[in-house]
Amino acid sequence: MEDSTSIRSLWYREIARYPREKLEQDFGPHGIHIIQRLIRANILRQVSRGETDPDFTEFLAIDPDDAPMLSFNFCGMILVGDCLIHVYPKYLPMDAQPEEAFQLAVAAIMKYKNHRSHHLQQGGRHAEPGGLFAVILALLADYRAHGLYRVANDEYEINGEGETDWQRTIDRHQAALLHTPSGRRPLYMQRETIRHRTDEENFFRISHMAILDFCAATVRKLGLSSLIPVQAARFPGSHLPASRRTVMRRLRQEIARQYSERRRTTLTLMLHYLEHRGSSIRSALVFYGTNAMNNVWETALAEILDDQLHTPVRSIMALPENLRKTYPHREKALGDLIEHPVWTPTGYVNGIETDTFIPDTIAVHPGRFLIYDAKYYTPHVTGNRISGQPGLESVTKQFLYQMAYQEFLDYFHLSEVQNIFLLPRAHDDQPFATPLANVRMHLLDQYTKTPLHAWQLDADAVWRAYTEGRKVLLKSADTVYDPITEEIDSGDNDDDQQGR
Repeated sequence: MEDSTSIRSLWYREIARYPREKLEQDFGPHGIHIIQRLIRANILRQVSRGETDPDFTEFLAIDPDDAPMLSFNFCGMILVGDCLIHVYPKYLPMDAQPEEAFQLAVAAIMKYKNHRSHHLQQGGRHAEPGGLFAVILALLADYRAHGLYRVANDEYEINGEGETDWQRTIDRHQAALLHTPSGRRPLYMQRETIRHRTDEENFFRISHMAILDFCAATVRKLGLSSLIPVQAARFPGSHLPASRRTVMRRLRQEIARQYSERRRTTLTLMLHYLEHRGSSIRSALVFYGTNAMNNVWETALAEILDDQLHTPVRSIMALPENLRKTYPHREKALGDLIEHPVWTPTGYVNGIETDTFIPDTIAVHPGRFLIYDAKYYTPHVTGNRISGQPGLESVTKQFLYQMAYQEFLDYFHLSEVQNIFLLPRAHDDQPFATPLANVRMHLLDQYTKTPLHAWQLDADAVWRAYTEGRKVLLKSADTVYDPITEEIDSGDNDDDQQGR
């Protein structure tokens, strides 16, 4: 392992503009080269000068020759050369102390990626999905979830203390016949018994311990122990039981004959680590994070707000049971109730149904219908001007969502409708959710009878609820929206059968 004492820790804000000269100076003697690598990896974008955060249209329109500023299109950690770059979320102010909020955001990214079996990525010409640092993180996460690799070995004994394998006994041993009042019965003087044991000295278990210790050492030396727990994965003195080449060969053989999907996953991660181990982690561009933080925000809110978009109407307990039984579309999920456009080409008799719009989150509570649209936006209000807010298309779609459910609302007598944009904000002393603005379009709200609202949510609290598996219910009061949380019972699953 390389010494990381020379690794420099740098902090930047997602989307914020930085002069090219500043980054070149921050990155050191190879600053120009590092900037070029980050641009090629789509982590840095070239933008024009301006006072507000650049938006995506500006990223597309800018002429690189007229782009004296750079912006991180990314949230997470980047290791390049001797620089460990932290890019913290854009809802934090430039002068923030971002360490705690950054850790919470990274934990949310980790959960988001793990739930979707997304591989973390490593940039560079010869990069493969996963990369060395990504495999290290995946191995540590797998160990936290499942512990050390274990193989149960079955040993057969003659007249042992384990359970009798009667089929094996019948096949291998001659029975004596006993005469009893109920007839003749076979008597086996020798029985085949089976003893289950776990091989604590298993070749692959020893290899797993050594590889985990390598991973933990790498994380510690990079100064990332506060973000990635590694203490339990330390096995001082562990060594591979054979040469790297031999261990890789044995791993491939074991993967081929192992039926347990969970064990196959662990073995595959071990193999990937050894395949990448020959290259230096410091010579590559390695990053852990996302350039689609909006997807993490949307997924987190859908989960903690108990999204029912994919729930059949008949299963929504907040709706009156008698009406659920008689509703003509009770077998459909809430998301399937929205009408699809139908195109009928000239000369055709039958139309062609095409995709329709789908809201982010729908929740139904007794007497209330909630339409939430998660927007990873950071609006700014100065005087009589607002910038960085959801655009016209987003506003009109929110009104259309409510209009699309009008028949459903009338049938179930849901008169209280909340139609809300949910935006992130930095942690402060305010309630969990605070109203930012409301939006009216008289052309549309004459049909919905309610304005569209925009609330700002404490992002730190959102990430905590998401990573801890808690639900949040937003109250309907006009001034205070405190979270009501309750633990989710995830239950116990047999990992060997789940095939994760």
